[in-house]
Amino acid sequence: MEFAGRSLDCIALPDGGLVSPYRLDVLLEDVPGLRAFEVVQQADFSLDVTLDMPPDIGEQACTAVRRGLESVVGTALAMRMRTGLIERSPAGTKFRPIRSLVRSPV
Repeated sequence: MEFAGRSLDCIALPDGGLVSPYRLDVLLEDVPGLRAFEVVQQADFSLDVTLDMPPDIGEQACTAVRRGLESVVGTALAMRMRTGLIERSPAGTKFRPIRSLVRSPV
Protein backbone atom coordinates (compact mmCIF):
# COMPACT_ATOMS: atom_id res chain seq x y z
CA MET A 1 0.00 0.00 0.00
CA GLU A 2 1.27 3.47 -0.79
CA PHE A 3 0.30 6.92 0.42
CA ALA A 4 1.21 9.58 -2.10
CA GLY A 5 0.30 13.23 -2.32
CA ARG A 6 -1.36 14.95 0.58
CA SER A 7 -4.25 14.13 2.83
CA LEU A 8 -7.53 16.00 2.58
CA ASP A 9 -7.41 16.79 6.29
CA CYS A 10 -6.72 20.31 7.43
CA ILE A 11 -4.72 21.45 10.43
CA ALA A 12 -7.26 22.46 13.07
CA LEU A 13 -6.62 25.53 15.20
CA PRO A 14 -7.84 25.77 18.80
CA ASP A 15 -10.13 28.68 17.86
CA GLY A 16 -11.95 26.49 15.33
CA GLY A 17 -10.08 27.73 12.27
CA LEU A 18 -8.63 25.39 9.66
CA VAL A 19 -5.36 25.55 7.72
CA SER A 20 -5.27 23.94 4.29
CA PRO A 21 -2.52 21.37 3.67
CA TYR A 22 -1.72 23.30 0.50
CA ARG A 23 -0.55 26.29 2.57
CA LEU A 24 1.97 24.07 4.33
CA ASP A 25 3.09 22.51 1.04
CA VAL A 26 3.76 25.92 -0.50
CA LEU A 27 5.55 27.12 2.62
CA LEU A 28 7.82 24.11 3.08
CA GLU A 29 8.64 23.31 -0.53
CA ASP A 30 11.03 26.28 -0.61
CA VAL A 31 13.13 25.26 2.42
CA PRO A 32 16.63 24.65 1.00
CA GLY A 33 17.74 21.02 1.24
CA LEU A 34 14.42 19.69 2.49
CA ARG A 35 13.76 16.50 0.52
CA ALA A 36 10.41 15.62 2.07
CA PHE A 37 8.28 16.33 5.10
CA GLU A 38 5.39 14.94 7.08
CA VAL A 39 3.09 16.89 9.39
CA VAL A 40 0.71 15.00 11.68
CA GLN A 41 -1.59 16.77 14.10
CA GLN A 42 -2.42 14.89 17.27
CA ALA A 43 -5.80 14.95 19.05
CA ASP A 44 -4.44 17.54 21.54
CA PHE A 45 -3.77 19.92 18.58
CA SER A 46 0.03 19.45 18.80
CA LEU A 47 2.03 18.88 15.63
CA ASP A 48 4.55 16.11 14.94
CA VAL A 49 6.81 17.27 12.11
CA THR A 50 9.25 14.91 10.38
CA LEU A 51 11.86 16.37 8.04
CA ASP A 52 13.87 14.37 5.53
CA MET A 53 17.07 16.27 4.71
CA PRO A 54 20.85 15.93 4.57
CA PRO A 55 22.44 15.99 8.05
CA ASP A 56 24.64 19.00 7.30
CA ILE A 57 21.68 21.40 7.00
CA GLY A 58 19.59 20.05 9.88
CA GLU A 59 19.57 22.95 12.31
CA GLN A 60 19.05 25.65 9.68
CA ALA A 61 16.20 23.76 8.04
CA CYS A 62 14.52 22.93 11.36
CA THR A 63 14.63 26.60 12.35
CA ALA A 64 13.23 27.69 8.98
CA VAL A 65 10.45 25.10 9.13
CA ARG A 66 9.48 25.98 12.72
CA ARG A 67 9.37 29.71 11.90
CA GLY A 68 7.38 29.06 8.76
CA LEU A 69 4.84 26.82 10.46
CA GLU A 70 4.42 29.29 13.31
CA SER A 71 3.74 32.05 10.76
CA VAL A 72 0.79 30.00 9.49
CA VAL A 73 -0.58 28.20 12.57
CA GLY A 74 0.63 30.57 15.30
CA THR A 75 2.50 29.65 18.45
CA ALA A 76 -0.40 28.13 20.41
CA LEU A 77 0.21 24.64 18.97
CA ALA A 78 3.01 22.59 20.54
CA MET A 79 5.38 21.37 17.84
CA ARG A 80 7.69 18.35 17.98
CA MET A 81 10.34 18.32 15.24
CA ARG A 82 12.43 15.35 14.22
CA THR A 83 14.55 14.35 11.29
CA GLY A 84 14.26 11.01 9.59
CA LEU A 85 13.95 9.18 6.33
CA ILE A 86 10.51 9.46 4.74
CA GLU A 87 9.65 6.76 2.22
CA ARG A 88 8.71 8.26 -1.13
CA SER A 89 7.36 6.93 -4.38
CA PRO A 90 9.92 6.04 -7.07
CA ALA A 91 8.87 9.13 -9.03
CA GLY A 92 10.87 11.17 -6.50
CA THR A 93 8.16 13.69 -5.71
CA LYS A 94 8.05 15.14 -2.24
CA PHE A 95 6.05 12.97 0.11
CA ARG A 96 3.84 15.42 1.95
CA PRO A 97 1.21 13.75 4.05
CA ILE A 98 -0.51 16.28 6.24
CA ARG A 99 -3.20 14.89 8.46
CA SER A 100 -5.05 15.87 11.55
CA LEU A 101 -6.29 13.57 14.28
CA VAL A 102 -8.36 16.33 15.86
CA ARG A 103 -12.02 15.32 15.88
CA SER A 104 -14.12 17.45 13.61
CA PRO A 105 -16.98 19.30 15.34
CA VAL A 106 -19.28 18.29 12.46
